[in-house]
Amino acid sequence: MPRKPFMTPATLNTILNSAPMILQGAGRLFKMIRERRDEAADQSQDLPATVDGLRQEVRQIESRLIANDESDLQQIQLIEQLARQNEALAESLRKTLRHLGILTWLSSAALLLAAAALILVYTS
Repeated sequence: MPRKPFMTPATLNTILNSAPMILQGAGRLFKMIRERRDEAADQSQDLPATVDGLRQEVRQIESRLIANDESDLQQIQLIEQLARQNEALAESLRKTLRHLGILTWLSSAALLLAAAALILVYTS
C-alpha cells in the first residue's frame, strides 16, 4: 500500500497563500454565471409585431450575444488563472516532496553512521 505524503509547513503555507486568489476567482466566476442566469430570466419571450420591433429585438439579441461572448472570455481567463495557480501549487508540492525525500535519506544515513560509531566505540 503506497504511503500518502504528509503536508509540510511549506506546502500548507503555499496553499494558504494561494487560497484567497482561488476563492476570489471562483467568486467572480459564480457571480458572472448568476448574472447571466438572471439576465436570461428577465428577458421576455414575446415577439414584436412590427418590423421596427423586430429590428430592435435583433439588436438586443446581438448585444446580449456580445455580452455573453465577453462573459465567456472572462470565464475562460479566470479558469486559466486558476489552472496556473494550481500548476504552481503542484510544482511547490513536488519540490517539497523532493526535499523531504532528500532529508529522509540524509537522516537515515546519519542514523546509520551514528549507530556504526556507537558500535565501534563500544566494541573497541
